[in-house]
Amino acid sequence: MKADLQPHRLIDSLCRLPSARHLSASPDGSAGGWYETGGDAVEVWITNNADLIPRRWIHQQLPPDPQSPMVWERGGRHVIVPLDQGGDEIFELWRLIVGSQLPGLRLSGPGRHLPVEVGPDNRAVTVIAYGSDTKASCGLFVLSLDDGSATRVSDIGALVDRGGYWSPDGHEVAFSAADDIAEPGQGRRLMIASTLTSHSRCVLDVSPETIDYAVAWHPDGRRIAVGSDGPAGNRAGIVDVVSGEVTWLGSRSVDETPIALAPNGRCLLTTRNYDATLMPWVHDLVLGNSFPLKVSAGVTSAGVFLGSGDTVLLQHSTDTERNVIYEIATATGRARRLRSAPQCSDLVEARHVLCRSQRGGVVPALLYVPPKLVGRHPAIVHLHGGPTAQFLRDFDLLTQALVGSGFVVLAANVRGSSGYGSEHRDACLGDWGGADLEDVVQAADYLERLDYVDGSQLGVFGESYGAYLALLAATRYPARWKCAAALMGFTDLASLYQTTTPSVRRFLREQMGDPDGRRDLWHERSPLTHAASLQAPLLIVHGRQDPRCPLDQIQQLCQILRSSGKVEGRDYELLTLPNSGHSTVLFEYRRALAAGLLVHFLGHMSVS
Repeated sequence: MKADLQPHRLIDSLCRLPSARHLSASPDGSAGGWYETGGDAVEVWITNNADLIPRRWIHQQLPPDPQSPMVWERGGRHVIVPLDQGGDEIFELWRLIVGSQLPGLRLSGPGRHLPVEVGPDNRAVTVIAYGSDTKASCGLFVLSLDDGSATRVSDIGALVDRGGYWSPDGHEVAFSAADDIAEPGQGRRLMIASTLTSHSRCVLDVSPETIDYAVAWHPDGRRIAVGSDGPAGNRAGIVDVVSGEVTWLGSRSVDETPIALAPNGRCLLTTRNYDATLMPWVHDLVLGNSFPLKVSAGVTSAGVFLGSGDTVLLQHSTDTERNVIYEIATATGRARRLRSAPQCSDLVEARHVLCRSQRGGVVPALLYVPPKLVGRHPAIVHLHGGPTAQFLRDFDLLTQALVGSGFVVLAANVRGSSGYGSEHRDACLGDWGGADLEDVVQAADYLERLDYVDGSQLGVFGESYGAYLALLAATRYPARWKCAAALMGFTDLASLYQTTTPSVRRFLREQMGDPDGRRDLWHERSPLTHAASLQAPLLIVHGRQDPRCPLDQIQQLCQILRSSGKVEGRDYELLTLPNSGHSTVLFEYRRALAAGLLVHFLGHMSVS
């Protein structure tokens, strides 16, 4: 299949809808900005607290396919941006003058590292280095903006994968860390380290299994806004770094994630997860009350404060509207869009459903049904990446394209997904391709029981981990599926462990245990082991520079398919995207991917 496939008109209109990404702001609330996709090129928009007018910023060194937010200096005059090549996730760090077209200053050469936060004196930035296989190259570092020197502040041997937030005096940084030896279900402790001596100490360790993390320091220098994931889900709170006392906010039974602390320390912005929505809430730490911000039911994926905390910017989406930026006054709740965005008609709202089985199991999912039901429709099970992720009621381009073409789509939050408590999330630790695969079959059973679904026409597809699970479903239950697709996936756990990035390698150990000690299980739970059993026509889409799931994962699969008598172009299709990594927001690639998926399912399943 050619990557320049002429897209369906529906695909073109969906891909051109503007969508905000990677909203961020300066720590002092003076300025903020975001990326915007939808056109032929990614745009950058910036604003400031003085007038809240969005302005487009054009600069040759801004990333064409951004993978992370801009990191702002206090005062909003400069930002630090990571630049990679074609999605390879090997970044150079550049310092740019906001709003200017002057050449930037390169702060670091290529490496697996990302900037976190600029210090209070604007002279250094914290950087998480994901490194190579050497312990010395992984961890949290402080990078000088004066001379480019780097100083390690986390202990050698400790994994740091989030945090790097400065205390107001610049003498300490807060980060999450785990022991070097990864074990299934291992948590993260919240640590603070001296930027002068690199001595670190633990300030929050709820349990060995919880992930405890910082959001920001309070301006009093004694407290930190924190989060922790427990049995009921995420919790938001404030920890006193001197006494160790934690004040938890909200209800213990509500899954609530902290995302931003106001520069004056008065308000904490959070999101509450309920029935696959993430809705914004504000906790007033002075009055002790909390209140929701009034936006449509959907997903707030990012939020920042401007000024001292009087204004909130939200990056918010619904199932029928792509991400837009809202400005909300915390005192009045008045909300307005910073930029108007065209919308597409005839998009479908999702319904949160529980797929029950005769054995008593329940799979939460989002059900999308075509607006006009005529007879029985083919249906598709959609599987997300992770596995510790969740289908939410935000805009899903691929799903809307399929539903708009007559398919029923069930986005299944199988066991291993987040958002439904730690028991559901951890149910597949050491058991990939076990309980989660059972839930895929249960999702297919649910679709077959719907009056408007043709049970003889079921498809399955997913991205990343979802592609892995879709391949397992298509090869372990080959007669069940009429069609299948795998986007940016992996096929063999053992070889993936050898060729992937250090952070994914560690994640594999945390999820599936020691690859040597559990060699037989890793082999049995790999789609490559069962590939010869494939019956359904298969579409494979992959980025040629994917560092997490390297292209050789797909090449191995294609070799097995050919050796078992399968013919490319008849039994399977391969679409590779040049200069693309594990994910992309580039218009031409998203259009090619969506069009390829739609043409594949329409070519093998009959829509009335």
